[in-house]
Amino acid sequence: MNEDDRLHLGKMIHANNVEDVTDNIRERKHSSKIQSDMDTMIQLKLKHASMEESQLYSLLESKCSFLFTYYTDIFNRLKKDELSLDIMSKFIHILHQIEHNEIDQHEGAFLVGQYLKEIYIDSALQRGKKLDMQNLNVDETQAVPLNITWQQYRHHTIQ
Repeated sequence: MNEDDRLHLGKMIHANNVEDVTDNIRERKHSSKIQSDMDTMIQLKLKHASMEESQLYSLLESKCSFLFTYYTDIFNRLKKDELSLDIMSKFIHILHQIEHNEIDQHEGAFLVGQYLKEIYIDSALQRGKKLDMQNLNVDETQAVPLNITWQQYRHHTIQ
């Protein structure tokens, strides 16, 4: 984050009267617990891949109780393999930085937003440019208009 970004962020925080919960985040220190339960779940799913689904769910619920209790959506998505581990790892790293006084919650939110922009907006723009380049290479032959009268057109379309 450069100085202009930091100044702009400060103005937005002041203008919107945003509550600062950085200290609360630092007291809880959830990043290591989230990461630990995620690692445990991945290992258990590999180790017990042949286990019946209901038994596996019970095992995961008991061994990954922190995720199950406080971050149920993450728990369920990870259980169903619907969560990108790379993205989640980056988010946990940002949370870790907040917890260890490297950044505050607002800078963390900025970093998350910047990363999401890279994933969604920048990649969509890149995809659009690629499609534009592909469309430039397509030989578009334009139909040559015929100079006909109304009578000729009407006679041709009625038949």
